[in-house]
Amino acid sequence: MFATPNTPVEHYVEAHLTAPVKLLPKGHFKGVRGRASFYLNDSVGKGIEEEFGEDAFDIKIILGEDSGQSDPRAAGWIKKLSWRADGLHITDFSLSKRAREVITNDEYRYFVPVFYCEGNVPKKVLGVLLSNDPELRQCSGNNLLDPL
Repeated sequence: MFATPNTPVEHYVEAHLTAPVKLLPKGHFKGVRGRASFYLNDSVGKGIEEEFGEDAFDIKIILGEDSGQSDPRAAGWIKKLSWRADGLHITDFSLSKRAREVITNDEYRYFVPVFYCEGNVPKKVLGVLLSNDPELRQCSGNNLLDPL
């Protein structure tokens, strides 16, 4: 099963984190369309962080998903995930020139993680989409990017 939360990334030419960007909230959470509900606790969240840290590959950021069609080329890379008291956060990433342009042009606005679940428990972040329609509102407004 795949699911998508969200975080805004609006209007920045260069991505520079001044604070972590929350991808998945801790505890019970549900999509706005009511298709599924999920649960993420400390041990599972720390496990996702540790598995990502042990993997030699960054997580790909992809453009689009609103029409059901995404561009398979990388729009950027998640370089570090960190488990915090309130959920799983991006603590380092980079964006391609193309991704910075669509964000600057206000074509895409939210980070939307895609994750693998066992039952209702997220187990691994598979990718992150740049989207216009966030499914989980619990992560909205947590993006604290500054232009360089």
